[in-house]
Amino acid sequence: MPSVPACLRCHKAGGGAVPFLFAGTVFADHAATRGAADVEVRVVDGSGTATSVHSDANGNFWVKGTGSLGKAHAGGRSASSVRTMRAPVSNGDCNHCHTTETPFVLESGP
Repeated sequence: MPSVPACLRCHKAGGGAVPFLFAGTVFADHAATRGAADVEVRVVDGSGTATSVHSDANGNFWVKGTGSLGKAHAGGRSASSVRTMRAPVSNGDCNHCHTTETPFVLESGP
C-alpha cells in the first residue's frame, strides 16, 4: 500500500511549494489504492465561511491560500455518498491524519 504524503509539509508558507489552506486525498476504496474523482470536499472554518473544492482524477484536492481554519468542520460528498467529520479540525493538512492506514474514503460514482 503506498504512503500518502502530508500535503502541507511542502505546501505551506516558506515550504517550497504553493501554499494551500487545506488539501488531501479522497479514496474510492478502503485499501487506499484508487483515488475518487469529482468528490466535493467542503470545509466550514471557525468563523462560518464555507469553502468547497472537487477532487481531481487521482482523488487529490486543494485550496490555495494561507491562514487559520479555527475549529473547522469538514466533509465530502459524491453522487452516491456523504461523509462528515464528527469532530472539528484545526489543521488543513488532511493527509496528516488520513493516511493509507486511515484513508478518507468516499466512492465517486453511483
